[in-house]
Amino acid sequence: MFRFSDLPKSLIAKASIFVLAVLFAQAIPSSDAANPVGTVHAVSVYAYGTVPGAARTKKKKNDSVFSGQLVKTKEKGGLSILFNDGTEFRLGPAASMTLDKFVYNAKEKKGALAINMMSGMFRFTTGRINKEGVQLKTPVATIGIRGTDFGVAVEKSTGNTIIQVFT
Repeated sequence: MFRFSDLPKSLIAKASIFVLAVLFAQAIPSSDAANPVGTVHAVSVYAYGTVPGAARTKKKKNDSVFSGQLVKTKEKGGLSILFNDGTEFRLGPAASMTLDKFVYNAKEKKGALAINMMSGMFRFTTGRINKEGVQLKTPVATIGIRGTDFGVAVEKSTGNTIIQVFT
């Protein structure tokens, strides 16, 4: 039978340090999640965000928004996010989305934006990011953009999607 007490104490100490280091590294957010990709421009009633590995927090005006963050609004709530390139993304009442990715190089005006709209009503107004790098998903559709202002409604139970172009 194997017993830990039979192992040299120096080996147990080294293994313990290694295990603690691995556990600690998993708790640190990735560089994408640690760098803000935008700010909350406006909040109506109540909204909250959840960064992977962290607790849900209430969103207030000027709060940071991060890649990987789940953002939700309450019934009768609303939230407007202004990304670092000037793109504006608005969530209507009882909306839910995940900001899968946002990368932007201001000098080259190139980058990538990926948003998963799970349910609710949304409005998207493009900024300076290259339009080919933007991908908006719903449960039943993927939306590519060419520079515009449009709204999206996603039905919670079916994922049915309606898109309305404003300009």
